[in-house]
Amino acid sequence: MKKNLLVVIAACIVAALGLTGIVVYRAVGKKAVVSSEGRMGTAEKKPSYWTCGMHPQIRRDKPGNCPICNMPLIPAYEEGSPQDAPQQKDAHAGHKMATKPAEAGEEIYVGCGVDEEGHCPHCDLGKADALCVCGGHAFTMEGRALKECPICKKPLKELTKEQAQKMEAMKEGKVVSRMKLTPQQKELGDIRTEALKMRHLSKTIRTVGEVAYDPELFVAEEEYLTAVETVRKVAASPDKDVIRRAEDLLESSRSKLLLFGLNEVLIKELEEAGKSDQSLTLPQGRMWVYASIYEHEISWIKTGMPATVKATAFPGEEFKGVLRSINPVLDEKTRSVQVRIQVDNPDMKLKPRMYAEVIIESMFVTKGSHETLAVPEEAVLDTGTRKVVYVEAGPGEYLGKEVRLGPLAESTDAGRMRRFYPVLEGLNEGEVIVTRGNFLIDSQTQLSGSMSVLWGGAQEFKEKPQEAAPVATQHKH
Repeated sequence: MKKNLLVVIAACIVAALGLTGIVVYRAVGKKAVVSSEGRMGTAEKKPSYWTCGMHPQIRRDKPGNCPICNMPLIPAYEEGSPQDAPQQKDAHAGHKMATKPAEAGEEIYVGCGVDEEGHCPHCDLGKADALCVCGGHAFTMEGRALKECPICKKPLKELTKEQAQKMEAMKEGKVVSRMKLTPQQKELGDIRTEALKMRHLSKTIRTVGEVAYDPELFVAEEEYLTAVETVRKVAASPDKDVIRRAEDLLESSRSKLLLFGLNEVLIKELEEAGKSDQSLTLPQGRMWVYASIYEHEISWIKTGMPATVKATAFPGEEFKGVLRSINPVLDEKTRSVQVRIQVDNPDMKLKPRMYAEVIIESMFVTKGSHETLAVPEEAVLDTGTRKVVYVEAGPGEYLGKEVRLGPLAESTDAGRMRRFYPVLEGLNEGEVIVTRGNFLIDSQTQLSGSMSVLWGGAQEFKEKPQEAAPVATQHKH
């Protein structure tokens, strides 16, 4: 009886273990199916490589941590990978096609005539081929007649050579970044834009000066006048060697005046006057004021500009003058150049070696016009190697354009003073640019897997193998 009871208990235990095995097997099998489905879901979008959100120059073929900041690497997919970014240049500019009806050797240019930026369905995916129509990959199509632009769907038409060349000029890699934002992203980023227009740009240069006391220049002028007189006296001499020595002395004294800061106009005036300038040592009706202009402001000054001088000794009084010369040599210690301003000195108020404040108002002039296309300072992203401005190409779509700019200037806008850069190349009047939130747009290009313009220089970065640390020993020096 007891033996039969033991057999029944053993049978029950075996049955229970078998049922547990079935349940475990089915559970594990179901879990495997779910895991397999998950893998299948991601297989459709396999990462091209793994990169770091903070250091996009890091690229790995498998997950891991960034060797720089130790953050987990994120996947970069084919649609927006940094390696595709350089191919995303201009779009439907002009399409150069060699057609059969044309005469031998003749090229016919056709296009939709649209000068704006757009998208190329092939290059945007990193698949530039014979069907590519963007400016970054010019091509020739033989025996293929397109009736409409594959980008904007406008009918193609024959273009003049000048029109085609203009469109070709748009294909030289001016677009360095592209980003599209949703209305919610625009609102959260507080994106502000404004249209580019022509403006009057100016710059007010304020610097310190000193009423000149320059006996060395006074003596140099005396030497020059003596040399001029000597050349005149020996001009009729039969001794050619005497004439040559007199001319060499004149040239040497002229070079000395140039180094002192006089230009050819002032030297000619000195020669015509026949005497040294007494205002270099004593008060006269017109005095010289020496002022220093920093290197980054040199492009704003030219001889003949009006200047205002305010002397510390006479508060509230202004002395009007003219910038007469600019020293040809830069001071290597102060990185500035000395200018000479000649000012009226009524009642002999200005005395040599008096301190003064110098104010020079300068207008930016390009091609003979005081109006120039200007971009606000806050719209420019300066990477150190290039300057980029984001342009609104459509609703929520922004293009980062590389631009060439002039010196920073000022202009009155809506009753307040703002700072602008004159545009030399890269933008056109009427284009809508981003003036607020451009840094966020640029950061978004990085987070989305595209190359940020501020990381442009990082493309040349190459990791160096880390050297093994020296073995620690107890022996120290």
